[in-house]
Order: sequence, then C-alpha cells, then structure tokens
Amino acid sequence: MKNQQDTKEEIERNTKQLRKEADRIRKYAAQTKKDAVQTKGDAEQKDREAKEKVESIARRLLANGMEPNFVAESVDLPKEKVMAIKTSMKSKLSR
Repeated sequence: MKNQQDTKEEIERNTKQLRKEADRIRKYAAQTKKDAVQTKGDAEQKDREAKEKVESIARRLLANGMEPNFVAESVDLPKEKVMAIKTSMKSKLSR
C-alpha cells in the first residue's frame, strides 16, 4: 500500500513537471512566432525603403538628363519602371 502511494505521488509530480515544461514550450513557441512576424515586418520595411531610395535616385538621374536606358542599368531597375517614373515626372511638371 505504501509503495502504491509513493508511485502515485511520483506520477503526480512527474505530471506536474511535464505540464510546466509544456507551458514553457508553448510560451517559447508563441514568442518565437511573434519574433518571426516582427522580423518579417522589419524585412518588408527595409525592402520598401530600399525600393524608395532606388526610385529616388532614378528620378534624380532622369531629372539631370540621363537617358532612361542608362538609368535602368545604373540603378538596376527594369526599363519599364524607369519609363513609368519618367512619365510620372512629366505629368507632375505639366500640372
């Protein structure tokens, strides 16, 4: 009877420990997921900023009279994108 009681208490202690460990793992997983979402957001923000910077440089080069083909090569943008930037610059000037 004593041995059975000891075994039952040991099982309860082990169960309690396993539940605590499971809680820690769930919390860690939730934090990891939150960190991943934050990292993704940071990467997307940096990507947007880099794109804006490249487009700004392209605008300045076009404004200084550089040919669209050379601008496209210089800033590594598709020629179509450079032409769209040039068109938007012309439409803003004609207003």
